[in-house]
Amino acid sequence: MSNEEKKTFLEAIIELVEENSNLVVDQNETPHIEIVNQGQQQVISMFGQDFQDWLRKSFYDAFGRPLRSYDIKDAIEHLSSMAKFSGRKVVTALRLAYSDNNCYIDLGNEKREVMKITKDGYVIDKAPTVYFIQSKMAAALPIAQEGGDLTLLRDKYLNLGSEESWILVTVYLVAAFFDLPSKPFILLNGEQGSSKSTTTRLIRELIDPSKVKAQTTPSSKSDLLLSALNNALVCIDNASKLSPKLMDIACQLCTGAGFSKRRLYTDTDLVSFEITRLLIINGIDADIITAPDLLSRCIQLILPAIDKSKRVAETLFWKDFESDKPKILGALYDLVSKVLAIHESIELKESTRLTDFCRIGVAVETVLGWEAGAFMAAMNNMQSEALAVALDYDSTASAIMKIMKKQSKWKGTAEQLLSKMNLICDLDVTRDAKWPRSARALGIRLVKITPALREQGVVIEKTKSGDRMISITAADNASSKVKSPSHKFEKFVA
Repeated sequence: MSNEEKKTFLEAIIELVEENSNLVVDQNETPHIEIVNQGQQQVISMFGQDFQDWLRKSFYDAFGRPLRSYDIKDAIEHLSSMAKFSGRKVVTALRLAYSDNNCYIDLGNEKREVMKITKDGYVIDKAPTVYFIQSKMAAALPIAQEGGDLTLLRDKYLNLGSEESWILVTVYLVAAFFDLPSKPFILLNGEQGSSKSTTTRLIRELIDPSKVKAQTTPSSKSDLLLSALNNALVCIDNASKLSPKLMDIACQLCTGAGFSKRRLYTDTDLVSFEITRLLIINGIDADIITAPDLLSRCIQLILPAIDKSKRVAETLFWKDFESDKPKILGALYDLVSKVLAIHESIELKESTRLTDFCRIGVAVETVLGWEAGAFMAAMNNMQSEALAVALDYDSTASAIMKIMKKQSKWKGTAEQLLSKMNLICDLDVTRDAKWPRSARALGIRLVKITPALREQGVVIEKTKSGDRMISITAADNASSKVKSPSHKFEKFVA
């Protein structure tokens, strides 16, 4: 093909795109085209396969000629530049979005419909202010129906061990639609046959249903990030234990992780973006998560065993749920609507690191008429239990708690503290790879576990000038105040 013919192809493609779409760019500086599909506005990334498919079909329909790969590459380079400098700014999201005190849900159906929840109710929005990027893994949500009752989910489908667990699950479901800047994650523990996988899938079906029903523990950072880029709710099923590196990434996903990658068709240009994701992890082992920082953002639920006489055939269970799901969603969206009307006026008397989540929790408590303080009591009890389990598995924290069992105060240098820890602990503990080998290593470890120990009644303070001393205090008396987890186990047994 001659140079002139190439130019003609390029000009024809640009004219076609401008006539049939609008050029836009999102908050990550990613160029898109805006089109109307079956009466619903949507955007398509120029760097995705969907754009190439749309362009090939549109060009062939218009000119009766196919496009070659280098034609498309040339067009993308020009169109992306045009979008960057003159395209309209838009906000894109994956499945869920929150804007101007309204919640938006991409239903993921063929019509690309978007549900909008306001303080006055919920309705299909033909022209949402947020544009959704639809993942290839996304499954469709049904249209919500009025007249449902959210307790149907609890009484017929969920296997929860307590009313406090139901309170936390209800708030989690509502908070999922608010796109909180710091998101809690759910950690499900329970013995074999306690419906951990089923509970995970039930929550996913109401928030972000996927064609992939379960995902095993990711083996690398890339695997976890790939899942996060394609799911608003990342579910890790039947996990054994997450590596420290994966726990760090999981924590970043809960609070807002910034990432960079090479932009398509370039060698040096980077595109940077920040994502936060909802997360559910389930497994038998109690020490799936041991990082106190991550556990402080956790909703840990320990599911009871299901009596064999109460088990239901899986095909019948999911058939019934699919039938009830529209009404359950209707009840959930109605609750979200009522929370939208009051959540900004909520003032907390106490909170955790998850302040925004706690505000939603107190708003839900108000709307549903729960006893005053029920949500914060459930939250505090759960987090105290989770941190107690984590500290029980942390050799450094366990050694300090062991020291404070016999005294209310201790003071000395890091070297002296490490020496005392080595003296009272067994060889199998001190030989562990995570055991601090130096005063400096101990100091670094103390920074990570101090907040969790404080929750258990053990306060660690360091002097910053002169002789660097460490003071440890157990409130009133460590033997009575230092908590131990009520669920002390290495693994649930059937």
